[in-house]
Amino acid sequence: MAVLGDSLFYDLLITVVLVLVSLYYYFTAKFDYWKDRGVAFVKPIPVFGNLKDQLLRTKTLGQVYSDIYGNLKGNRFGGFFELREPVLMVLDPNLVETVLIKDFRHFYNRPVLMDPKNDPLTANLFNLEGTVWKNLRNKLTPTFTTGKLKTMTEQIFNSADKLIEHIADESKQDKNVDSKSVTSSFTLEVIASVAFGLQIDKNSEVGKNFRELVEGLLKPSITQTFKILLILYASRLANLLKIKQFPKRLQDAIVFIVRDSLDYRKKNNVKRNDFIQQLLNVRQQELEGNLKLNLEHEEDDLIDQMKYVPKEEEAETSEDKIFMTDMHITAQALTFLLAGLETVSSTINFALFTLAENPDVQAKLHEEIDHVMKNHKNTWSYQAVKEMVYLEEILQESMRMYPQIPGIFRICTEDYQIPDSDVVIKKGTRVIIPVGAIMNDPNNYDSPEVFDPSRFQDNFFKPNGKFLPFGDGPRVCIAMRFVILEMKVCLAKIMAEFEVKTSDKMKTPLVFEGASFGPTPVGGFWFQFEKRK
Repeated sequence: MAVLGDSLFYDLLITVVLVLVSLYYYFTAKFDYWKDRGVAFVKPIPVFGNLKDQLLRTKTLGQVYSDIYGNLKGNRFGGFFELREPVLMVLDPNLVETVLIKDFRHFYNRPVLMDPKNDPLTANLFNLEGTVWKNLRNKLTPTFTTGKLKTMTEQIFNSADKLIEHIADESKQDKNVDSKSVTSSFTLEVIASVAFGLQIDKNSEVGKNFRELVEGLLKPSITQTFKILLILYASRLANLLKIKQFPKRLQDAIVFIVRDSLDYRKKNNVKRNDFIQQLLNVRQQELEGNLKLNLEHEEDDLIDQMKYVPKEEEAETSEDKIFMTDMHITAQALTFLLAGLETVSSTINFALFTLAENPDVQAKLHEEIDHVMKNHKNTWSYQAVKEMVYLEEILQESMRMYPQIPGIFRICTEDYQIPDSDVVIKKGTRVIIPVGAIMNDPNNYDSPEVFDPSRFQDNFFKPNGKFLPFGDGPRVCIAMRFVILEMKVCLAKIMAEFEVKTSDKMKTPLVFEGASFGPTPVGGFWFQFEKRK
């Protein structure tokens, strides 16, 4: 029996050793990928690659990319590893523009995370690729033109007025205001109105239900975190297991809200100046075979760079065409919600923080707002906000210092020789442009740690290889001009009424929560809003 026991023990030991060796080989088999190609790279570790701090939630993804960027400094590009997979990082601003614009045909797609056939609510511009993406992008671009934005301005102003009341009420109870809470209410109300056609009040049943739904979508949990990591770094497995982005009950709730809005409009012949109405107009134009893809103003070129998209050599199939079904409308509305809630609220708060920390800048902004409003007889309008150019410079500088996206993600769609090098990037290779690292590099901006809005004088949010808060090229954020308008209205309304100071409750210098996707200060945003005299 002792001999048999020893035999089983050694068999088990050998099995464990073989499993461990196999796992080690699996996770390290590609670790010579960049070395074999003569590309500078950051040495990875088994299992994690170069993402240990992000996966263990000790640093944000943007901070991890900045660390990798620092290790690759002096190179135009370099390599690192997401778990076991090799990834190319682009550091040089000129090469960034080449990848995003000039040679877009080689970097047409983002890494596909979810299969829309498995999860229809992921059939959005971020997740689609190829001709399907191009067709949907062409149809959606006119919904964000200057003319369309003007029709939505009143809704943003109304929400901003409620925000001012909210801040005043909070300030009466406690001079230290949780700014993230009040600005999140503002962005939620704007999105509810513009994207879902809902007029929500904080005390109404509709408002309560919608807020609970959004909290469910955004609420962090161990299960949701695991799903997101699986989708990000093992998307094939996630799709094979038919994992969906959100629980079925939340998806069903979103679908119900949109369909209820669509049914109400149809039965009562109601038309609103909102995003859903623009999508319904696209649907009607599709049915009539009279789809209008023309832009209205020169400034609309900022969101339309489709001239860089290569013409398709193969004929389109029926699957390539997007018909604006109820589900497609719901998918776009959901994307609008997820992309425009926390990121916009955080950007507004970082702008408030920089203003509170720089009283001279704040005073100059007060002067601009007062001057513009006097010229417009104290009547708020799209044109009045447009004329607040210093406010726009402040926003750009704030977004440079505290970008909400960690990076721009692409997939190499055709073998590509990097200009002025012998390195060939193989089809299927992931490519990352580290936005925050580039925009805070002393080689790109003198004294990047200093808040200086004058850097962006006469820039008007035009992207380039050194300034990428909304991306660049054909896949630039389609809603960027709407988001800019929303943030400008919010900040203009606040600064017209208040002087903003940093509260003692806000922890400075800023330290960011490692578990968050974007930069989130530990302890949150706390300000004192003092009524202007």
